Amino acid sequence: SYRRTPVDGRFFEKTPDVLILTHNHQDHVDPETLPKILGAEKPITVLASEQGWQEVVKYRGGHNYVMFRNGTVWTQCGIRFRAVHAEHSEPTAIGVILDDGEKTYYVTGDTLFSEKVIESLPVQPDVRLREIDAGVWEDLPVGEVDARLRGDGEGACAR
Repeated sequence: SYRRTPVDGRFFEKTPDVLILTHNHQDHVDPETLPKILGAEKPITVLASEQGWQEVVKYRGGHNYVMFRNGTVWTQCGIRFRAVHAEHSEPTAIGVILDDGEKTYYVTGDTLFSEKVIESLPVQPDVRLREIDAGVWEDLPVGEVDARLRGDGEGACAR
């Protein structure tokens, strides 16, 4: 498979406690990197969209595979993970809100701009973590992006 950016081997030096798979596309459920991550002896909690879950459970091991659907909540290591709606060609795709008690983080996955996405968020996140290739999100403060989506403020044409 073609990869725009090679995987940095340093990512495999540590084993995550939690792995989030927002949808079942090869750039997220990657057959080159998943065996390296899931080959670890340390059990990992894998929070995966429904179609992502169907693929990733094939790796087995002593991991905890959680089918993560819109509205599902999981708490681990003092962090609350909540699956939220995503607009995507993969129908079971999700975004994820992480709440560590001090700040909230929104992992957008590959969601498209949509009022439904913004309206479905249970909180306005402090930090938005977006897909690298999702240039439409730009590097704007969360409130400014949300204002542009709703059409208030200066709007998208003012930029």
